Amino acid sequence: MTHVNNSTQATSRIRTGIPGLDTILDGGFLRHNSVLLKGAPGTGKTSLGIQILLQGIEENEGGIICSFEQFPQQLRRDTEAFGWELDRLVDEKKLVMLFLQPEDLAAPKGAAASPLVSRIAQIAEEIGARRLLLDSISHFNRLSADPVECRSVLLHFINEIKSLGITPILTAELHHAGDREFSFEEYLVDEVVLIHNELASSAASLPQRSIEVTKTRGHAHVRGRHPVRFVDSGLEVYPHILPEPFLADETAGADLEPVPSGITGIDEMLGGGYPKAGATILAGMSGAYKTTLAGAFLAEGARRGEKGLFLTFEETPARLVGMLARRGIDLGDAVRNGTVVIRHHVPKQSSLDEIFAHLHEDLDQGGLRRVVIDSLEDFERSIHTPAAYKDYLGMFLAALTRHSATALLTEKLENISGANPITDIRYVSMVDTVIYLGNVEIESRIHKVISILKSRGARADADLREIDCDERGPRVGEKFHGMSGILQGVAHGQYKQTVEDIFQPLYFIRDFARIAAGEQVADTQRRTVLADILKQTGSLEAALKDHFGFDPETEKAR
Repeated sequence: MTHVNNSTQATSRIRTGIPGLDTILDGGFLRHNSVLLKGAPGTGKTSLGIQILLQGIEENEGGIICSFEQFPQQLRRDTEAFGWELDRLVDEKKLVMLFLQPEDLAAPKGAAASPLVSRIAQIAEEIGARRLLLDSISHFNRLSADPVECRSVLLHFINEIKSLGITPILTAELHHAGDREFSFEEYLVDEVVLIHNELASSAASLPQRSIEVTKTRGHAHVRGRHPVRFVDSGLEVYPHILPEPFLADETAGADLEPVPSGITGIDEMLGGGYPKAGATILAGMSGAYKTTLAGAFLAEGARRGEKGLFLTFEETPARLVGMLARRGIDLGDAVRNGTVVIRHHVPKQSSLDEIFAHLHEDLDQGGLRRVVIDSLEDFERSIHTPAAYKDYLGMFLAALTRHSATALLTEKLENISGANPITDIRYVSMVDTVIYLGNVEIESRIHKVISILKSRGARADADLREIDCDERGPRVGEKFHGMSGILQGVAHGQYKQTVEDIFQPLYFIRDFARIAAGEQVADTQRRTVLADILKQTGSLEAALKDHFGFDPETEKAR
């Protein structure tokens, strides 16, 4: 994000008090520039204007509200919802509210200024007013049927207010949401901010309120539309800012030691752990331990004193902590002491720009080293324009890399279409490592399998291994010996454990037979050995019946 640090520049700006909007404006509006807030009914023009006024009061600049639209009691009621105590500010002589008629705008014949301008000048002297909100300038059109005269009256009013050392903030209606015509007031003012309220265009898109700066005189701004949301304290703006290119020496000398996963077997397969400041996808069916491995990753970081962030869309924080605890992963203490933050978002209620803005705040505070996004499917549902999803994911990953944070992304697979699951996993080219977690049927029992499908820039174990989890936590077992078809979910060949179960009694029988064949064995010892042989023969017979699923003697009797 862009931050304005120049103190001289800061004094020449008026901050809006909305961090995201100030970022878009490269620090704020230029002082004494005239500002136009334009939008359709219900987009929040008046609320935005008042919020900018209140920021001025926070900075010891008095404010004036000139309203043609609302009755005093209605304005007070609407602003109280945000906790704005306008009456208190009026009593403290920090704010004056004027409720006017359109006729108050025009100067009488022969007068240099309208009574309204004279009144504003007096108020400015009394309370030190430096910001004024006029809601709305559409009433200038009612002063005359001649558009040239209306334009002249508005321009004269703006210049009069600016000559008093006051920044005029004006609201106006936006009548065309699509290819719009530019109204004359946009040519007269120095800054133009449009507020849009877009309805969902399809089932895949979301309704969204956004803000767009289309004009600034004397300073730069970030182009494009940026999501806006009403919160308890007013409006929040979430800038959509593309990442800056990495410089050639920006990552020179960076510590690239692997990041331990918290699971010994996975670290062994990856040659030490996940790639530092990189991204790893955990892909698999539901119930394949994706979230569990993500929790273990953050728990390991907390044990090492590394801050972590868990972005969850399906599980609430309390439910997530409880589920992980039942699987041997304790995040409770880390969450309580703030080492791990669990942030729950509801898809289609939170935009990716909003999520990204909060993530950037966490990164800017420093110390964030591990981030989990669970899952990419829900993450994608939070975007207004699905076609741009890959761009958004790139923004997130670039920000994490720049701040040396390691990312773990879960991705749910509905099915596997072929022998290589990586063809069913999206965004493979954007990450360093891809881990597949799946199910395989062996001898009428479902086993979990883990495999490293991609490891960029590092050697990794390509074996297919079994993974299991209970109240002691996840564990990675040995590779599947003598079997094929694991990734398709139905294995062929012999399961190593089954083979060992069958051969173990044979080894006992062989060893007991050798003992019994010895010449120095007493009769009592020989009888004991033969009893052991019969016992192991029975175990072998039971194992074979279980393995093949039938009893030959029973079949013969039939």
